[in-house]
Amino acid sequence: MRLDIIAATLAALIPTTALAQTSSVCDVLVKNPVFTTATISKSAESKNRFRLLQCSADWKSASDAQKAGIGLDIPIYDLTIPLDANWSDTKVEQWKSSHCSSEERKADYGSTLYASSYAIDPTSAQSALACLTTLLDRKAVRCSVTETSSAVIFEAEWRKTTGEVGPGPKVKSFVASKATCLNEDVLSAGKFLPDGGASVLCTAKDEPPVFSLNTDRGQCFAAGSGKEDVLGLSGTVTLDRATTFRAKRIKI
Repeated sequence: MRLDIIAATLAALIPTTALAQTSSVCDVLVKNPVFTTATISKSAESKNRFRLLQCSADWKSASDAQKAGIGLDIPIYDLTIPLDANWSDTKVEQWKSSHCSSEERKADYGSTLYASSYAIDPTSAQSALACLTTLLDRKAVRCSVTETSSAVIFEAEWRKTTGEVGPGPKVKSFVASKATCLNEDVLSAGKFLPDGGASVLCTAKDEPPVFSLNTDRGQCFAAGSGKEDVLGLSGTVTLDRATTFRAKRIKI
């Protein structure tokens, strides 16, 4: 068995959080952007996914966009390149008013970023989600996903500090994309995250599910692998950046 395949397999088994500790996933997306002129031009679907991402985003600078995996060669919001020198909140608002519906503008950013990135590069989609998680790591909430053969379980945890008492973080919104959940009302707006956390039982659709929990004390994201049970690795896999392969089984 080739050493490079073994290394790739080990990388697939390392949690995203561990990879984030060894290399900044946000830097990875800046150096290896998901959205480039080439990837967006591949299909009408890719172009539309990128448009939806721009509609849901609340980037305050070109740097924010880069951390989401946007290449420097792509004009966003019709702004002139270089973006860092020509950023204009007024022009961004004008673009959104002309190109986005009210629903598209209100769409959950984390879910849209994941879905848009996944449509182009599933591995980079994990990096995008990990970057968001890293940026939000000091908040009072943490979330994760556990998958079984028949269900997806989303779990939200209140990250209490020593001596801290309730009530916990107050839910502003909970979004489950590409999943059907049975008891998502436990995280309905206005409820408080309890000491022991909360779990939502779901079933996944064909695409990997992604979850977003927004509270008055922070936000967290988590994603599953969907129905893509088996991932095949063959030939030479070059590990030139932090890489995560998501699958229930890996076939070499």
